[in-house]
Amino acid sequence: MSASHSPDENPVLRTRVGNAERDAVVEQLHEAAAEGRLELEELTERIESALQAKTFADLDPLVADLPIVPPSQAYAARNPGLAQGGFPPAPSYGAAAGHVPVPAQAAGSSPDNPFELSAGMEDTRRRGRWTVPAYLRSDPSMATVEWNFLEASTPHSVISLDVTSSWGTTLVVVPEDWGVNVDGLKKTWGSIRSKVAVEPRPGSPLIRVTGNVGWGTFSARHANWWDRQRLGR
Repeated sequence: MSASHSPDENPVLRTRVGNAERDAVVEQLHEAAAEGRLELEELTERIESALQAKTFADLDPLVADLPIVPPSQAYAARNPGLAQGGFPPAPSYGAAAGHVPVPAQAAGSSPDNPFELSAGMEDTRRRGRWTVPAYLRSDPSMATVEWNFLEASTPHSVISLDVTSSWGTTLVVVPEDWGVNVDGLKKTWGSIRSKVAVEPRPGSPLIRVTGNVGWGTFSARHANWWDRQRLGR
């Protein structure tokens, strides 16, 4: 793990972090471990380091090898006045102003390198606070893949989700202002259901779904009662 900027080059790295920043990294590390990106020993070590972090220079290296926007960049995007002294200001484009794009080398940065969730024989899900890259792939196999965007953010106005043919289920849960377009999604003997508007509200992202569900199921919806209970809404 290594940070992309030294504290001398990036003044934000010298900024002291609080409990909110530490807790956010801990949650991201747990999610990375659940996805098989970290072993238990690595998870334990990084969580201990995150809880003891004093500055962003301590936090950034903990997620440097993961498809996660560095904490210092996310903080700089919310506080553009700190982008002085050599640290480039966070870009803002259209509806997604204020968000930092996923690094080009990260999974999800291109159609050839999508961020993928694979279920195999056991359900898998992506929930909580996370930054959504431009390209996603869902491979539910014989189980369920849940893409939950209720607490997510993204710098992209359009997100591409490619569904792999299977016997399983792909579930997409989006906020009320997002849109989901399934016109490019095909099926063999499966089913495709969407209760979400095709067009998002102005300033919100669109998820464009392609691929083939095969003999499986695709479903898109807004938050239900269980989702709201989980989020305390």
